[in-house]
Amino acid sequence: MCAAEVRNVFISSTTRDLWQYREVATEVLRSVSDTFTGRFILAPVSMDNQSQTGDPTTPLDESRAWVRDRCDWVVLIVAWNYGFVPDGQTCSVTENEYEQALASNKPCFKFVPGELSDAPKDQYRALERSVETVNLVDWRGPPDNPDRPEGLARFKQKLRGDLAALFCDIQDFRAKLQRALSQRIISELFQTLGPEIVDLGLQPPLQACIHEVKLLARLKRMHDSLHRIRQFGVRTWREELVADWPDDGEPSRAAERKYNRGLSETLEQRGTLKGLAQDLPPEVKSALPMDELLGHEFLDVPDCGKEAFVDSVLDFATYVQLLFTGCDDQMKASAKRLRANYDHLAGITLGVLDRRQIPPDRETALRAELQRSIEHQNRLQGALSNHNDWQAVHDDFERIDDSIEDQPPGEDDRARDRRLNKFRRSVAALLVSKGSGVRDLLGAATTMALQDTHGRLGPWPELILKVGTDLDAFLQTPDVERYETMRKDFDDLFFQIDEETLAVVVSAEDRVRAIELGLQGKGLNTAPGSP
Repeated sequence: MCAAEVRNVFISSTTRDLWQYREVATEVLRSVSDTFTGRFILAPVSMDNQSQTGDPTTPLDESRAWVRDRCDWVVLIVAWNYGFVPDGQTCSVTENEYEQALASNKPCFKFVPGELSDAPKDQYRALERSVETVNLVDWRGPPDNPDRPEGLARFKQKLRGDLAALFCDIQDFRAKLQRALSQRIISELFQTLGPEIVDLGLQPPLQACIHEVKLLARLKRMHDSLHRIRQFGVRTWREELVADWPDDGEPSRAAERKYNRGLSETLEQRGTLKGLAQDLPPEVKSALPMDELLGHEFLDVPDCGKEAFVDSVLDFATYVQLLFTGCDDQMKASAKRLRANYDHLAGITLGVLDRRQIPPDRETALRAELQRSIEHQNRLQGALSNHNDWQAVHDDFERIDDSIEDQPPGEDDRARDRRLNKFRRSVAALLVSKGSGVRDLLGAATTMALQDTHGRLGPWPELILKVGTDLDAFLQTPDVERYETMRKDFDDLFFQIDEETLAVVVSAEDRVRAIELGLQGKGLNTAPGSP
C-alpha cells in the first residue's frame, strides 16, 4: 500500500461574516479526502483559536507564519467584510495572508461572491436561513474601519484579476470548492503516475477517451444553448406573444417586452452556438444543420404583422429542432465511441496490472484510479442514457405538435371534428401505452431527486407531480388542451433534467482536463478558484 499524499489546507477569511463558509470549507476538505481514500488527504488548518477580527495582541507575523510554514494549500474566501487592519499596516490580515501565499508560491483557491454587475447566474443571493444563516450582503453597511471600503474594493478587484471563482450562495460555494480541489488532486496524482502511463503505452487510448469527453462536453453545451432558445425564446413567442396578438390588431406592450427578452436570450445563445461549433471535428460539424439557424433573420414586431410572425417562428422552431436532435444524435455516437475507447483502455490497464509490470506503490495508485474511472464512466454513460430517453419522448411530442393545427376551428363543427380526429391519430401510441414511456422517465427522475443530498434538485418533485397529474388528466380526456398542458410541464422538467445532464458532462470534462494537465506535468492554473 502506497503512503497517502497529505496536504495541509489553510482556510483564510474573516470570521464574523464567513464562519458558516469556513465550516462548509472544512466539510468539503474532509469529503474530498474521503473520495480519495488512502491516496490523498486534505487536512484543514486555520487560526480559529486566534483572533483575526481585531485583537491587537495577535501578531501579524504569526498569521503569515501559518501560511508560510504550516500549510501546503490555501482556501481564501472574501465577501463584503475587509476585516482587521493592524496598526502600521495598509492591508487587512486576510489580504496579508493572501500576499504571503503568493510569495510562498502556495496554491490558493480563491472565492468571492458575485456582484449585481455580474451575470445573473453569478450574482450572490443568500439561501433561506435554515441553509445559509448569514446574508453576506448585510456586511455592506457602515464599516468599522474607515479604510475598509477602499481596501476591500481594491483587494477584490485584485482577486478577480487573479481568476477568483464567483459563487451565488453557500451551496454554489460548496460545489465549486469541491470541484477545484478534486481537479487539483487528480492533476497531482497523474503527474505522479505519468511516467508509468507513458512507458506502458497507456497514453494513446487514454488520450482518445479524453478527446471524446471533450467533444461530448462541447456538444452538450450546444444542446443546452438550443434548449435555452426553445425554453425562453420559441416557447414564449408561441405561448404568450401569438396568443396575445389579435388577428386584426397588435399585441400588448407586455407581450412585446417578453418577445424582446426572449430575442435577447436567443441572440446570445446563437452566438454561443456559433463559437462552440467552430472547433468541432469536420465530420461532426458537417452533420449538424447550422446554417439555417445562424442565418435566420428575425422580424420587427409588431410591424411585420401576426401572420408573417407566426410563419417566421415556425421556420425558426424547425431549425432549432433539427439542430437539437442533430446534437443529440452526435452525442449518442460520441458516447458509443467513448465506451469502446474506455473498454480498450481498461483492458490494457488490467493487463498491465495483472502482469505486475510496475512497482507495488504505483500499482496500488493505478488500480485506485482505474476504479475511480469506472465509477465516473458509469455515471456519465448513465446520465447520457437517461438524457437520450428524455430526448426520444420529447421528439415524439414534437411529432404530435406538428399534427396540431395552429388556428382553432372556431364554430365550425366539421373542422373541429377533423382537427380532433387528426390529433387523436397522432397520440394513438401514447394512449395505447397509457403513457408508459413518460411514467418511466418520471420514475427515474424521482429516484434522482430522492438521492439529491445538497438540495440542487429542489424544483423537481413539484414538476414530477405536475407532469404525472397532467398525464392522468390527458389519458382520461385526450383532447388538445390537456395535451398542451402536459407538454408544457414536461418541457419544464426536461429542461431541468438537461441542466443536470450538463453538470455531469462538465464534471467528466473537469476530470479529463485535470488528467491531461497532470500528464503534461503542468499545474491546474485556470480551474475555478484555483491558482
